[in-house]
Amino acid sequence: MAKNKKTESTSAKEDSKSHLKKLAKKEKRAAEKAAATAKKASDRARKQARKVAEKAKEKAKKDAAAAKEKLKKARKKAKAEKKKTPDAAAAASAAPASATPDDTWTVTALRALAREKSVPGYSRMPKADLLDKLS
Repeated sequence: MAKNKKTESTSAKEDSKSHLKKLAKKEKRAAEKAAATAKKASDRARKQARKVAEKAKEKAKKDAAAAKEKLKKARKKAKAEKKKTPDAAAAASAAPASATPDDTWTVTALRALAREKSVPGYSRMPKADLLDKLS
């Protein structure tokens, strides 16, 4: 009977080892499965992040193109407005109603006439000096 008990205990030990090996294999498979699932989730997240980044990049391109077009239209409109209204220099250089300079003339108009007549230092002269030189 002692031999039987020894055999039974050896058999129980072997069954226990076998059971532990099976459990270890199951755990290993479960760990591998979890790692594969985590890798898939990570890949999906990367792919989704790339899509979001691409969409943002395309939206930025569209917004930039729209802004560029808006700027182009604004410049075109400003250019058209500039053509419609006479510029300040042209309006100022037009002589007032009287043909000879007098107190009714603006300093800008007097300086424009002085420039035409090549008066030296006209740009720094006050109105009274300009009237003296041009009269």
